[in-house]
Formats: sequence, C-alpha cells, structure tokens
Amino acid sequence: MPARARASSPTMFIRWSSLRMSTLTDWLTGASIFLVALLLFPALVSTVVAVFLEEICAAVEDKHYPGLPDPRPQAITEVLLQTLAFSGVIVAANLLALPVYVFFWWLGPVNLLVFYVLNGYLLSREYFELVASRRLGPGDVKALRRTHLGYLWVAGAVIAFILTIPVVNMFAPIAATAFMLHVFERLRRKG
Repeated sequence: MPARARASSPTMFIRWSSLRMSTLTDWLTGASIFLVALLLFPALVSTVVAVFLEEICAAVEDKHYPGLPDPRPQAITEVLLQTLAFSGVIVAANLLALPVYVFFWWLGPVNLLVFYVLNGYLLSREYFELVASRRLGPGDVKALRRTHLGYLWVAGAVIAFILTIPVVNMFAPIAATAFMLHVFERLRRKG
C-alpha cells in the first residue's frame, strides 16, 4: 500500500464517522421535535378552540337544539383564562409522563396507551368544562363531570385519537367541540 493511501485512511475514517454522527444527530433531533410536537399538540388545540367556542356551539345548537335559551353570559377573558390554565395542565401532565414515554420507547403499545389514557382524561375535562360552562355554573359542571367520568374519559380518548390523525387533526377541534356539545346535552337531559 502506498504511503499516501495509508496516511489518508485515518482521515477518511474520521470524515466517515463524522458523517454518521451528523446523520444520527439529525435523525434524533427530528424525532425529538416530532415527539414534543405530538405531546404539546393537544394543549395548542385547546387554546385555539377557545377563540371559536361560542360560534361552534351556537351553530350546533341552532341546528340540533333550537329550543334552548341563550347561554349564560361569559366574558371571552373567562373562557381564555380557563383554557390557558388548562392548557398548562395538559403540557405539565404530558411533560410528567415524558419519562414513561422515554423508558418504554421500545414498547410502543404502552406509550400509546399512556398517551390516550392521559390525554383522553385531560381533553374530555377541557372540552366538557368549556361547553358545559356555557349552560351551567362551575359547581354543576364539576358535579355532572364527576357523575359521568368514565363516559367522558372514553369521549376524550376518541378526541385524542382524532387529534393524532394527520390532516384530520386540522378540523378535529371543531368536530370535538360539536361532539362534546352533543355529549353534554345528552348527559344533562339524563340528569
């Protein structure tokens, strides 16, 4: 082997190793960004839906529940503060669950189960309280939610699942609000 080829071998190895590390870093960074976005997406959606809540609910009520009286007056600041506070809870809960996601990365179904159970509960609580607060006082909303916790949890898991489907998730906040309004009216009429 010529002297020139032997001298460049370590340099080629270093370049090749550097290229592999760079590619690995790029892949890990991209995967991390995707996972963080997936974890924070429910909180972002909840914040955005608060802005359009009244219009969505009014449209659904006009079509499906025309005899309802006007909703109780709520200031936009009340709705936004409620939503921002709960969005913080969603972010904090998902960040607390992050070690479970990381530890069980190799066991995919466990991560999915944790994600849907956690966000199902959180999203059901958020959407239900936002919709129900238009018609009931805070104490009545909490009592109704506690009475039907299991049913609402499943409804929230359905919302969480819809939020994870690409493209569909763009329209999911509107559908989730309308869906939860129907759930609320059904539970309210049940007593």
